[in-house]
Formats: sequence, C-alpha cells, structure tokens
Amino acid sequence: MKRGWAALALLGATSVEAQPRVLVLREAGAQHAPASGEGLSDDVLRAARAAREATLLRARGGAEAALREARQRFLGSEFLAAAAALEAAIEAHIDVLIAGDRGLLLSLLHWAGACRRLGGEGDAARARFARAVLIAPEEPLPTATFQPEVEAEFEAVRRDVSALSGESQTLRSVPSGARIVLDGRDEGATPLTLRVTPGVHHLRLEHTGFRPFTGAWRIEPGGPSEREVVLGEASSEALRGQVEAPDGLVTRADAATLARIAGLYRVSAVRVLGRDGGTDRWPTPSPTQGPALWPWWVGAGVLGVGLGVGLFFYFRPEPEVVFVAP
Repeated sequence: MKRGWAALALLGATSVEAQPRVLVLREAGAQHAPASGEGLSDDVLRAARAAREATLLRARGGAEAALREARQRFLGSEFLAAAAALEAAIEAHIDVLIAGDRGLLLSLLHWAGACRRLGGEGDAARARFARAVLIAPEEPLPTATFQPEVEAEFEAVRRDVSALSGESQTLRSVPSGARIVLDGRDEGATPLTLRVTPGVHHLRLEHTGFRPFTGAWRIEPGGPSEREVVLGEASSEALRGQVEAPDGLVTRADAATLARIAGLYRVSAVRVLGRDGGTDRWPTPSPTQGPALWPWWVGAGVLGVGLGVGLFFYFRPEPEVVFVAP
C-alpha cells in the first residue's frame, strides 16, 4: 500500500512539468503592468539590453571613425573623398543613429554637405543639408567650423525647407497597423494620411511579428500621393528580439504572431496588455466554451479508484505560471 501511495505522489509531482504557462506581454506605452515580481529572468533582460546597446555602440564607432577620416581629408582638401566616407557611414548607420544618437547623425550630414559644397557639387550639398534640416529643423551648423560660403548655403537650404508646404500623403502597409517612424518621429500607425515636406525622408515601419521596413521616402511636389509597403514575416530570432525589447512590443500582435510566440516560448497562452487599456489573448476564449478543466474532473470521476486517482494526479493542471516580458 505504501508503494502505491508513493507511486501516486510521484505521478502528482511530475504533473508540475506539464502545467499550463501564460506569457504576458506589454505593448510599448501601456500604462498598466502585470503584478510585480513576475518577469523574465534577469539574464534574458540583461541580454536584450546588452544587444541593443552593442548595436548602438557599433553604429557610433563606425560614424565616429568616418568623421575622423573625413576631417583628415578635409584638412588635405580631399573634399569629395571625405564626403564619400561620410555618406557610406550615413547609409550604414542611419537607422540606429536616428533613434539612438541624432546629434551624431546630424554631424555626419553637416560634414557631408560641407564637403560636397567645397568640392563643387552644390546640388549634392543641398540634398545633405536638406536631409539634416528635415530631421532637426532648429539645429544649426556647428559654429566656427566651416567656411562662410558653407554656412550661407546651409541657411539658404533651411529657409527653403521651412517655406515648403507639406504634400498630402497616404501611407499603407500589409498588414495594417504598422508603427510609422518618419525622420525619427513617431507619426502613428498605418493606414495614415499626413502632410510631408518635399525632400528625402527616412521612413521606418515596425509591426510585431514582421521585419521592419527602413528606407528613404522621396516626396516630390505633384508626385504620387500614396505608398504601400508589404512587410515580410520576422525570423524566430528577430521575433524573440521584439518580445524581449525593454520598451515592450512596438505594436499589438495578430493571432498568428501570438501563436508563433507561444510556440517559441513553449507556453499554453499569451496575453498582451495594450496601451489603450485593452488586452489581447491567444487562444481566444470562446464565450460558449465551458471550463477548461472539466474533462480532467470527469475522467477522474469515471475511472476506478486506484487508476483514476493516479491519472488525476498525473494530468491535473496546476495553477497558471505567469511570466512577463518587459
């Protein structure tokens, strides 16, 4: 008899391994949060923050190296070679710097414009200056750094950009609901109609579960007034990065993405706390569905005393284990 009860106790203990687990996520900007003390492990959070900081550190390193090279070439009057080095750094790191170190990005654009102007390429210089003005309209050139003709060119571009009226543009995405970041500013979610100043802008679209889109958005007077971007599905590694982002999910996730997240983290359910106060759940509970535990109780009651009790302890779901993304 003692051996029988020991076997039943062992079966009950092993049932803990099969208990349902719920992953609770938070949309960026959500005002409410899960109960304190519930969270991903400190190792996971540290790794996510370290990866983010390492990416910014690499971008800063590349940008600062390009600036050092450009200044050396500038002193040797190699203006176009200096501009080429700066522009390569801009294209490689603009997506990180526009969010993480806008001042450094503006330095790259200012120096690139100055080098193009001194190298005799006025149109290219104005394009670099215009891009800097669109990102930070009130930011001037660094004082006592460039020749008077460069300063005059920059001020002329700033006046011209300020005088331009915005073009009405409708931006759509597939799927819809993507977060729009234009020149580093959060503009809302797709589909959205907004007024955009003519020129070359930096556009980023982000949607949980999908690869972000980044690229230049050229607005020309009288040009196309609509743009649609199709987002590709994020890899498993990229999706983990989105889930573990310190600021929370960039957008609410659709049902298919929540199912993918559940599979990645081996949980039975996922809940998302939204910035609007709502909550998304996967799987979606059915309003007519009975309690999820009733099959186990019915089975335990029907089976025989010995085998029934054993199966009950083996299959009985324990209380949910909830862990929370940042």
